[in-house]
Amino acid sequence: MFSENQKISVRQMTRLLVYDMIGISTLMLPAFLAKLLGQDGIFALLLALLPAFLVVWFLERSVAGSWKDFGAHMRRMPLWLRIPVLVFYICEGVLTAGYGVYLLGDLVLQHLLPDETYWLVVFILILLGGYGIWRGIEGRARVYEILFWILMAPLLLMLLLAAKDVDTWYWTPVFSHDLWSLLRGTGIVFLFYLIVIFAFFLTPYLQDSRQVGNGCRKSLLIAAGVNGAVYLVLLGNFGTGALAEMPYAVIDLMSMVKLPGGFFERQDAFMVAIWFFTLYAFINTDMFYASDILRFLAKGRAAGTGQDKTDEKEGQQEAVQSEKILQFWTVAAVMALTFGVAAVLYLSMQWREYFYYFQMWAGAPLFILILLGLQWGGRRTDHEA
Repeated sequence: MFSENQKISVRQMTRLLVYDMIGISTLMLPAFLAKLLGQDGIFALLLALLPAFLVVWFLERSVAGSWKDFGAHMRRMPLWLRIPVLVFYICEGVLTAGYGVYLLGDLVLQHLLPDETYWLVVFILILLGGYGIWRGIEGRARVYEILFWILMAPLLLMLLLAAKDVDTWYWTPVFSHDLWSLLRGTGIVFLFYLIVIFAFFLTPYLQDSRQVGNGCRKSLLIAAGVNGAVYLVLLGNFGTGALAEMPYAVIDLMSMVKLPGGFFERQDAFMVAIWFFTLYAFINTDMFYASDILRFLAKGRAAGTGQDKTDEKEGQQEAVQSEKILQFWTVAAVMALTFGVAAVLYLSMQWREYFYYFQMWAGAPLFILILLGLQWGGRRTDHEA
């Protein structure tokens, strides 16, 4: 993660963040918002942009000055604080990746391969995630840059075709919920927008980290726009009551839309491919950061244990070989942990509830507090210097 070998552009980073956000949010948010806020859910989608933009502002300040990236922050942090912070980030990456694998596995079983077993699907997804990590972020960014409009154009077309069946009466009445419900709904949406904080770990790979804020804000606006359009179309087609009980309403909507000419017999399967790629991007991002941070932690703990090299070339070759071995074992460890999380979430609805509560009341607040602490510490160090 902290080497300078692979670089991606800010545009590629923006598209990666858009994939990470819209895949999981368009699947999960409609039912959450319909149940909690009904017609007022659209306002939560908009209001959540305010704290998300504030997080981006702090992120911009964190990578300014002499502390250019996440690795620089970690190296200057005291060891007693650095290890818990790194462990927290690793756990968050594994937990969210495991949830993404569970969600994608369930989606594949319901809409693509109903006769397959969950465990085989999850095993294949984990292998794909590990392969994506091993191939590196530059190759992954290029692939998703090419696929961006190939995936987004059919989604926008289907939403446009579905809009003609919208009953706008389903959009009313508005402002019918109390402030506490609106704040809760805004908090839930903010959890999904907080995915943008992954850009903090991406700064070592950026060609120009000074533009990270612009890329994050653009990705947030795109994600909010897509989610707003999806929510209004779903609400206008199904109504609040039905939408609240539909786990993957956007997929059901896509299967109902009639394409001109009717040349797709399984257009629902074709549309599931959009969420397959976007959820895979989310899973791969989480696993990538978890394995990178785990490798950084292992290298930090192992620092100073090597022997002096009399032959510089031999030392470099051994260092490269050691790095590959370390990468292999960290990726394997993250793959195993992610599989374990996906298994627990599949087997226990109660643990899925625990996951939601943890992200809402512990995961997101800790992410923000650590970011604020890093920003404050970096500014203080720069000022003292």
